[in-house]
Amino acid sequence: MKPPIIVIDGETVDLFPSVMAAERYLEAPDIEGLSIFDADGYRLRADAVEENVSVAGPWTTARSRVSIRMPEPPLRDQDALRLLLQNHLRATGHRAGDLDETDIVAEAVRLLGFTE
Repeated sequence: MKPPIIVIDGETVDLFPSVMAAERYLEAPDIEGLSIFDADGYRLRADAVEENVSVAGPWTTARSRVSIRMPEPPLRDQDALRLLLQNHLRATGHRAGDLDETDIVAEAVRLLGFTE
């Protein structure tokens, strides 16, 4: 999975410098319906993973975290990524032009920056 990781939720676009950063930011209850891509246009999948976390001494509690992975078989959808980013950039007053998927991802990072 090539960064940046692009997470699209309706009209919201979030860009992350790594898979780990996206996983830390996303919350398990909110992953349904997200469109997630890597920089090469591969669609990624987010899953909620339950894990037990030590609280104090012998006590643990269940916690959900998000895990992002590439599904099998991998699906490259560069046209969808380009169109979604172009629409977002235009809607937010930026010029998107006819950039290919590599250039539009770089332009989105330049204009929007990374989500923290």
